[in-house]
Amino acid sequence: MTKTQSKKLLSVLLTLAVFVTMFAGLNLSASAVSVWSGWIKIENAGDLKHMTNNSTGKFYLAKDIDLKGSLWNEAMNFNGTLDGNGHCIKNFTSTRCGLFFTLHGATIKNVGLRDVKIKTSYTYFGGFAAEAYNTTFSNCYISGTFTGSFVGGFVGRAKGNTYENCLNTADITDTLYAAGFEYGTPYTNDKGSIFKNCINTGNILGNSCAAGITCYVNNQMTSCYNLSAKITATGDDAYIGGLAAIAYNDAFMTNCATVSATDIGEPSANCLAKAKTSIPASTFKKASGFNGLNFSKTWTFKSGVNNGFPVLRIYTEGSNAFKLSAPKTVKGKTDKNSIALTWSTVSGAKSYIVSYTAGKKWTNKKASLPKLTLKNLKPGVTYSFKIMPVGRVVGNASKVYKFTTKSASFSGKAPAATSVSVKYSWGKVAGAEKYRVRYSFNKKTWKTKDVKGTSLTFNLAKGKKCYIQVAGVSGKKVGKYTALTTISR
Repeated sequence: MTKTQSKKLLSVLLTLAVFVTMFAGLNLSASAVSVWSGWIKIENAGDLKHMTNNSTGKFYLAKDIDLKGSLWNEAMNFNGTLDGNGHCIKNFTSTRCGLFFTLHGATIKNVGLRDVKIKTSYTYFGGFAAEAYNTTFSNCYISGTFTGSFVGGFVGRAKGNTYENCLNTADITDTLYAAGFEYGTPYTNDKGSIFKNCINTGNILGNSCAAGITCYVNNQMTSCYNLSAKITATGDDAYIGGLAAIAYNDAFMTNCATVSATDIGEPSANCLAKAKTSIPASTFKKASGFNGLNFSKTWTFKSGVNNGFPVLRIYTEGSNAFKLSAPKTVKGKTDKNSIALTWSTVSGAKSYIVSYTAGKKWTNKKASLPKLTLKNLKPGVTYSFKIMPVGRVVGNASKVYKFTTKSASFSGKAPAATSVSVKYSWGKVAGAEKYRVRYSFNKKTWKTKDVKGTSLTFNLAKGKKCYIQVAGVSGKKVGKYTALTTISR
């Protein structure tokens, strides 16, 4: 290792040491945050499987779940809530369905399915489920490869679902119907799914149907984009659309666009749905190319990721995408032994952590409101503070603020004596080796003390008395005690 490399390594280690010292004793894990009270934690594949035991429960991912090396064919039915908290379930392979078999009225949010491989002879499937009805997907993404029939990136057969801020990057090959999000429902009387702020960048290859978002649209589609130029179908008279293969009369599109030449493969006679077509792909490699997408909180661009197209923040940042911003202002009102802190409210914060020090060791206090008074501090001492908001995870820390407690006031008066030394002496006794002093300050509790000399000093407070008797001692023999003597200050 070169000297330069050694210096860099030392610098990194010192920085890490400072960080560890500052946050010693502070649990920064999302699971410690009160937002998860009443939720069931998922940390591994076994926990995932146990969701079937509580199909209406509320579950959250405490970390990424890696299913590499296992075959996931769990036919789970689920009606509850799964919150990924920005984490993903990755590397699972299936020959049957997806993560679930059916979803009914479920809520799936803030989670990704990464590098999923599904190849099956079963009819209807998707990354999240084979079938989903009246289910909400929010801030979710999928990547991988799917091969089968009646395939959607998220679900196969579907009705009445809602997708908001969702991303499909998976490549789908279907022997019949293929779509980036769902196959959908072919029945005009069925309630179609709603799509809002959704993007497909996966390649879609079908036979009878191919679409970037859904094979059938019979509801609202708002600010949705197909950014894949490879939406193709091999069958005769196939329906191909950048956004939808077939649109019914209730279909409606707002601020939607596709890089392909066709938005809808087969619109019904009275369908008013329409989107922009043949938009250059370069348009969608910057935020200005989109309407309705939030690039400050939900979406982002990452160099070398998704061919330069947008991704969800949880795709690249995981749970850190939920980190709240630091308080912008912190104020302190000082006294001799206390500092009353107040700071600007952070939107989304459930509580705050106040970290402070007057030296090297940092102490952490929790505050439920944007204020906290620290007591029992030393006068005339400068304390350093950092404030961190707590939401799903511990947020970004504020800059360091310093406040100094007030010094104790000086009166200039002479100090009052609290006690005075009083020396009591006695005469020698012939043959005595030492003297035993028996004394009391209240005539109730007596103490004895052996001394070699002929005096003993007592510290007496003002107004206090001491009662004393003395006897000579030779070996084990104790002579006669003197009469009781009183000394006082």
